[in-house]
Amino acid sequence: MLLTDLLKKTAKNFPNNWAVVYQKERLSYADLESLSDFLACQLVDRGVKKGDRVGLLLENSPLYVIAFFSVLKTGAVVVPMNTQLVTRELESIISDCQPAMVITDDSHKQSLDAFKDIAVFSMSSIRYTPDASPQSASAKETDLAMIIYTSGTTGKPKGVMLSHRNLVANAESIVNYLKLSSSDSMMVILPFYYSYGNSLLTTHIIAGATLVIDNRFVFPNVVLETMEKEKVTGFAGVPSHFAILLRKSALRNYKLTNLRYVTQAGGGMPASMIKEFTEVLSHVKFFVMYGQTEATARLTYLAPEHLQAKLGSIGKAIPGVEL
Repeated sequence: MLLTDLLKKTAKNFPNNWAVVYQKERLSYADLESLSDFLACQLVDRGVKKGDRVGLLLENSPLYVIAFFSVLKTGAVVVPMNTQLVTRELESIISDCQPAMVITDDSHKQSLDAFKDIAVFSMSSIRYTPDASPQSASAKETDLAMIIYTSGTTGKPKGVMLSHRNLVANAESIVNYLKLSSSDSMMVILPFYYSYGNSLLTTHIIAGATLVIDNRFVFPNVVLETMEKEKVTGFAGVPSHFAILLRKSALRNYKLTNLRYVTQAGGGMPASMIKEFTEVLSHVKFFVMYGQTEATARLTYLAPEHLQAKLGSIGKAIPGVEL
């Protein structure tokens, strides 16, 4: 199946579930399906066709999620772009993948002044239209769906080409071992242009769960307040996020009774820090994970029941993966 097929299925099964919560904005699955249809039609009208690369230079937001699926509905390829990159770095990516268009908003438009075709959208410019239905692009699961640029820690960032089948297979495996359901909600602080963050998007859309976005982790207590207010069930972070929660937040003052699990990837985390975190939130299951952008996202996980006996391990292969 295609990622867009899975969104359609979720919108049919859970139309009133919140797909995205972002501050005062709430987007249901029914609205996500219809608004991404509308934007896809707009992109087709502007000349976007199957196989074209379309960049997304957007912060995590409902607009990002709508744009992500609208690009896929045209049969085009999503190219998420790091919003922290300077103009020179963005130009390098644009030169490499030659996008037909870059979708952005007013706050990032000036970073693309050198690029000819920029589509600037806001949430208010995307409206529900009952008859908006993008023409079928005859996409196949083996078709290219995304190009994610690596962080470049070992050199110049390279574009990793991922198909619909790559993304769906990995997402379904993650849903399986995390036991995600439509009653789950994820606190999203990881950017969607990062493969770990993108896996939060794909897995929760498949499960009919909720993405609770908060881009203010520089103020960790604000994020913790959001977690309590929205009763989130999941949190995902890299080691530095957990270090900030333990050292620079009031984590110990929050009960987070709805939080059932956390996941950690993006580098090795000291065993002492894992032990400290699990002592502070003893009711929370802690999943250590390992992955690669080239492998879509996830490759291994260490199940919580083996955590204390296997501290320092990255665990075993996720379902469907051979190491």
